[in-house]
Amino acid sequence: MIRSNSGSMRNKLARSLVLASLLAGNLLASEGAGYSLDRVEMWGTAINSSSVSLGENQIEVKQAGHLSDLLRDIPGVDVAGTHSLNQNINIRGLSGDALDVRLDGAPQDIHLFHHFGDLRINADILKEANIQVGNNSIVNNGLGGGVRFKTMGANDLLRAGQSAGARVSTTYASNSSKSASLAGYGRFNEMFDFLLYGNYINQETPKDGKGNKLATNEGDVDNILVKFGANLTDSQRLELTYDRFHDEGDYAARPNFSQGWATGSNRDSIFPTEYNREGVTLSHELDLGKALVLETTLYHSKNEISRWEGNSNGVTWMAARRDADIEGEGLNKGVTLLAKSTLETGAFTHGLTYGVEYQKQEAEQATKPRPSSTTATYQYSKEKRLLKTFYLEDRIEYGRFALIPGARYNDYERTLQSKPTQSWTEWTYALAGEVKATENLTLKASYTELFRGPQLSEIFSTVIHSSTYNPDLKAQTGNNQEVGFVYRTKAISGIDELVLNGNLFKTTIDNYIDDYFSNNQNLGELTIKGFEVSANARLGDFDTGVSYARSRSKIDDLSTYAISQGITGGSAIGKDVGDSIGLRLGYSWAPYNLRFGWESTFVKEVEAFNPYLKVNFDKKSYNVHDVSVQWKPKGAYDGLTAILGIYNLFDEYYASHASVNGKVQSADGTDYEPGRNVKFTLSYMF
Repeated sequence: MIRSNSGSMRNKLARSLVLASLLAGNLLASEGAGYSLDRVEMWGTAINSSSVSLGENQIEVKQAGHLSDLLRDIPGVDVAGTHSLNQNINIRGLSGDALDVRLDGAPQDIHLFHHFGDLRINADILKEANIQVGNNSIVNNGLGGGVRFKTMGANDLLRAGQSAGARVSTTYASNSSKSASLAGYGRFNEMFDFLLYGNYINQETPKDGKGNKLATNEGDVDNILVKFGANLTDSQRLELTYDRFHDEGDYAARPNFSQGWATGSNRDSIFPTEYNREGVTLSHELDLGKALVLETTLYHSKNEISRWEGNSNGVTWMAARRDADIEGEGLNKGVTLLAKSTLETGAFTHGLTYGVEYQKQEAEQATKPRPSSTTATYQYSKEKRLLKTFYLEDRIEYGRFALIPGARYNDYERTLQSKPTQSWTEWTYALAGEVKATENLTLKASYTELFRGPQLSEIFSTVIHSSTYNPDLKAQTGNNQEVGFVYRTKAISGIDELVLNGNLFKTTIDNYIDDYFSNNQNLGELTIKGFEVSANARLGDFDTGVSYARSRSKIDDLSTYAISQGITGGSAIGKDVGDSIGLRLGYSWAPYNLRFGWESTFVKEVEAFNPYLKVNFDKKSYNVHDVSVQWKPKGAYDGLTAILGIYNLFDEYYASHASVNGKVQSADGTDYEPGRNVKFTLSYMF
C-alpha cells in the first residue's frame, strides 16, 4: 500500500548498516588473523555474453557508477540515460518490457514512467552479469534477450583459509560525484556465512562535452545489501538476501531530457523526488550431481517513487498534478524453480533444463493534492498482472553434434483499473543446433518463438488513471533466428590465445507494442536484422579485443492506430543504435603490479523515427575513448587497489543512440553524455 516514507529515517538506516558492516568486518578479520591471506579472487564483475567470448574468468574492474560503465562495450548492448533516475538496458534496439532482466533471480520489469529508466542496480556489488543478446533459448522470457545480474556473497570474497574479511573503498569523480562503500563478511563453523555491504554516492550535476550542465541531478544514492547463507548439507544450500536501493534529490521534472530542453521549452522545473527499491529473496539449491540440480527462488520486490509537484522556478506545471504529492508503487512477487538433469541413453547424452515460474505484479498510484492546490484532484488507481509458465529444453549430444529442442507454455492475464481482466495463452517452441566442425571451431544455429503479454500502465503517469480498454489487443509474438560461430585456439602464430565470435540474426515481432505510444495498442510487425562479430586475443602481458555490431529495424503492416500516430511503413524504432565498433587494449606490467587499459567506442550515424515530432531524423555519430591504470601491490600492501581513469578522454559532445535524441516538441531534448571525467578509486581488502 502506498504510504509516505521518511527520507531521514532511511538515511539513518543506511548509515547504521554501513557502520555495522565495517565493525563486523574488523572484528572478524582479527578473529581470523592466524590464517593464510592468499587471495583467490578480486572484487569485480564477471561479464558473460552470448555475443562475445572474453575468455575464462574474465573480471571487469571499471569504477562502474552506472550500468553503462559496465555493459556498453558488449556487442549489441547499450545503456540509455545519464541521470541516476534514468537507466535502461538496450539490446539490439529493444529495452524495458521487451527484455528479461533479473537481479538475484527477481524480475526487474517495473514500468515507472516514460521519463524514468526501469533499472536501479548498483554496479559496484555485482558478481556476475550474464547477458543474453537476443532470445535464442526457450529458457529466456524476453523478446530481445535479457540480463541476469548476481550480487556477491561471502564465499566469493573470502580468501583461502580466511574465516572473515572486510573491504573499504572510496571514489572521486571530477564530473561529478563522490562515493564510498564498506563491506564485512565471514563464515561460521563452515556452515553459516554472511555479507553486510553499504554504498553511498553524493552526486552533483555533471557537464557535457561543451561544458553545459546536464539535467539537474543533485542528490544522494545509497545501497544496502545483507546476505545470510547456510550449507544445510553437502548437497543443499539456503540463502536469504535483503537488498535496498534508495535515490533522493532535487531532480529535473523530466530527467531523460537535456537541460537545454527544460530551458528552451520554459519547463525548467526541479522537484523533490524520492525512489526506493526493497527486495527480499530466499533461494535454495539442491545439488545431486548429474541426476538433479534444482534452484528455487522466492522473491518479493517493492519499488516506490514519490514527488511533490509544486510550482518550481515560477513554472506552471500540469494542472492535474499542480501542488500535489504523487506516489507510485510497483510490487513484484513470485517463485521460480529451475532444474537441470543429465541422462545417458546409449551414445546420446541428454542435458535437460526445465522449470516453472509464477510471477505476480501489482501497480498503484495516488495523486494527493495539498491544501494550497486549486487545480489537482485526488486520484487513486491499481492494476495487476499474473504470469504462469513452465518450460523444458533438452540438449541432445552425439559426438560432435548437439540438437536442442525446447517448449514453453505461457498463461498470462492482466487487469487495468476498473477494466475487465484480459488473458492470453500461448505455446512457444525452439530448436537449436551445434556442431563442433573442428577441435577449435563450433558452428551454431537457433530458432526461438517469442511471447510477451501487454504490460501494465506506467506507474507514475496519469495514464494509469485513464487507461483505454482495448478488447482487440493482442500479445506480442514472433521469432528470433540466429546463426553463428565460436573459434577458440591457443598458441597460434605467436598468439597465446585467440577467440573469434560471430552472430547473424533476424528478429520478427508480430503485434508490436511500443511503450512510448501506448501499452494498449498494437502498432504492426517489427523486424530487426543485424550481426555481431568480435575477436579477442592475448599475447604475453598484452591483450586486445575488437568488435563490430549492427542492427536495423522497421515496422510494417501498420495498424490504424500506428498510422494515426504518424508512423509510416518501414519506419525504424526510436531506440535503434548505429553501427558500433569497439576496441580494447590492455597491458599488465607484472614487475610493478600495474594494469593499463584503453577502450574506444565508435558509433556511426543512424536514421530513427522521432515520436514527438512524428518525423524521421538522423542520430549523430560519435567516438569515445577511456584510459585507465590499476595498481595492486603485493607484500606489505597486499589487499590495496588503486585505479585512476580518464573517461571520455577527448571531451566528446555526444549522446548514446539508446537515449533521447533530437527535438522534443519545440526544443532539443537530446540526453547528452557527461564530458571528460577523471575518476580515482582507492580500496583495501583485509
